[in-house]
Amino acid sequence: MPRYKLYFLFLLVGLAGLLFLREVKDFEAEIWHLTTPATIFLPSPTGSVEPQPQSVNLKVPFISQAPFEIWDNLHQEACEEAAVLQVASYWLGLEHLSSDQAEQELQALIALELVNFGFFEDTDTLQTAQLISDYYDFSQVDVYFEISLDQIKKELAAGYPIIVPTAGQKLNNPFFRSPGPIYHMLVIRGYDQEQFITNDNGTRRGEEYLYDQDVLFSAIHDWNSEKIENGAKAMIVIRP
Repeated sequence: MPRYKLYFLFLLVGLAGLLFLREVKDFEAEIWHLTTPATIFLPSPTGSVEPQPQSVNLKVPFISQAPFEIWDNLHQEACEEAAVLQVASYWLGLEHLSSDQAEQELQALIALELVNFGFFEDTDTLQTAQLISDYYDFSQVDVYFEISLDQIKKELAAGYPIIVPTAGQKLNNPFFRSPGPIYHMLVIRGYDQEQFITNDNGTRRGEEYLYDQDVLFSAIHDWNSEKIENGAKAMIVIRP
């Protein structure tokens, strides 16, 4: 083969190598960027990618599980229904429910549970999700198990309030009647760098109630009849 053709062949091979190295370098830079802890990207409800905010506080209307502050046996057990009603009201655009309206809705939810389950006390996350699906016309109701702090924050950052089951006495809420409920559901509506912002329907002072993130996350447990601390870490997300 003539020498000039060999030079031309070597030149082509060299250019191809340079292009390959450039693509590899660009690929490595992209991977580094996406895995850098300082920049976390989340899908928004529309599917676009946006950085996770440092704080979130969704405007979820607060509804106590005892709208008239009558803490009888029924209303002491109405935390699941109150948590459901708050998040449902958020998605239905109801900024405020009167005590009469809240009481009527709670009673309607309880009545449906009695028909479907034969009881309304201590419903676990799957049963509570079933209640939401039976009573409301939302597109989807998701239940997640063995969740992480990051998963909770991602849902909140994307605009989805969270319903969580807890071992109520581990929350150490000073406004609970001592020693506090063994099992309790509440709504997480936001977070900042150290705390979760909740609507804790278990107290009339529960609107935007702050829990340390580690305290609340540690207390998250689904219903377990033998020992509440054995319940899975779970959450419910309504997809309207």
